[in-house]
Amino acid sequence: DGVAAGALYLAGQESDIRLTQATICEPLDVHITTARQWFQEIEEHIVE
Repeated sequence: DGVAAGALYLAGQESDIRLTQATICEPLDVHITTARQWFQEIEEHIVE
């Protein structure tokens, strides 16, 4: 669930859809810190 939350947050930023981490994390029952960690991990591996 943490990976999904991080990926959703990153996808929102990449497409200029402003989603807060709290909005993503609440229905997934994921802590914001977990989503933030996965977001950073995924972001490091993206090649533009």
